[in-house]
Amino acid sequence: LVAAVRAEAAFLAGDPQRASAETRAAYDLALGKRHPWFAGELSYWQWKGGALDSGPARIAQPYGPMERRTATRARTSPIYEWITDALAGRSLTTGDPAVARDWTYIADTVRALALPPHPDAPRHDLSNVGVGRTFAISEIIAALRQTSPTLQTDETVAPDNPVLNPNITPGSVRGPLAIARLHDEFAFTPRYDIAAGMAQY
Repeated sequence: LVAAVRAEAAFLAGDPQRASAETRAAYDLALGKRHPWFAGELSYWQWKGGALDSGPARIAQPYGPMERRTATRARTSPIYEWITDALAGRSLTTGDPAVARDWTYIADTVRALALPPHPDAPRHDLSNVGVGRTFAISEIIAALRQTSPTLQTDETVAPDNPVLNPNITPGSVRGPLAIARLHDEFAFTPRYDIAAGMAQY
């Protein structure tokens, strides 16, 4: 992004307010287009320039029982889809059960995002919100089988099959987000591991 490059140059030159001004129009456009990656990058410079009260945060894969498909969200989290299918007696489309993600229950996500603005001298520019470890799909299915022993899964679906949730396709999978910064800054500790989160459904 040209705006981000200009903002960084302004900030390094000792002009944080110009860094914010350089990215304002692009930031507003990214928000209007609901583009998370551009909005996240540009929000950093808005914060460094004083236009935002707190810095951006990376959020691990969120899930929760109140998820719904909307006009701007075609798919919910894999966990929500699997629990919905399990309750309806349908086979679960899981793909490779070894695929793992850092799944974060929505209550922990909201609690982290609702923390007060950074203090006057924040220790870190960017924080991650997650549980700090990954859980494999096989672990989630094993937990579901505690209450649905006859649960059936489809592990053979091709990674590019649109039936497979896009949040667990090979290109979307990443390791756990390190959450030490959030703990260091705010003493934040997640309250829900995968078992505790799924128990809320």
